[in-house]
Amino acid sequence: MRMVSVQTTAGFTLFELLVAMSIFAIVSYMAYSGLRSVMDAKTRNEEVADRMGELQLALLRIGDDVQEFVPRPIRAEYGNTIGALIGAELGDIRLEFTRTGRRNPAQTPRSIMQRVAYSLSEETLFRLTWPTLDRAQDAKPVRSALLTQVDKLDIRYLDANDQWQTSWPPPQIANALLSMPRAVEIRIHTEDMGTINRFFILPEA
Repeated sequence: MRMVSVQTTAGFTLFELLVAMSIFAIVSYMAYSGLRSVMDAKTRNEEVADRMGELQLALLRIGDDVQEFVPRPIRAEYGNTIGALIGAELGDIRLEFTRTGRRNPAQTPRSIMQRVAYSLSEETLFRLTWPTLDRAQDAKPVRSALLTQVDKLDIRYLDANDQWQTSWPPPQIANALLSMPRAVEIRIHTEDMGTINRFFILPEA
């Protein structure tokens, strides 16, 4: 008589399958959480780097303008004369002055001096420039954004007596059109970076 052997193959039970799936889910979640943390950190670092770059460029722009200051008053839109440097504690334009060193790569017939100003509007610090030094009645400034998320802008001026003034020229100063402070202090209050303080000595001082 011929004997027939029967082999049986054992498979996974339902419980074993559930345990394996649970372990796989836990490992997958841990791997995804780690990857997500790395990606979030990378994104945050890139945002901080971009923000720091924006801040540094804004401060370099301001410093370059202030270091090129020249004591040259201008004629405003309606013929009145404005001082070489003026600053208001409040208002749209916080600081305005004449600078030299204006680039002219095309060698067009124009002055190397330029009138620049800084204003704070809708939590954005703007730089304003005019096409000509002495303005026509229809002169409009070109406005470019320098820094966003700015809560407050404080500017002080150091006079000849080493006293800080919150506006320029002070009411008691003589020859206001040509007057200039010895230095300018600019404080920029931002939402995310805190307060940034910069002190600029004017070249004429």
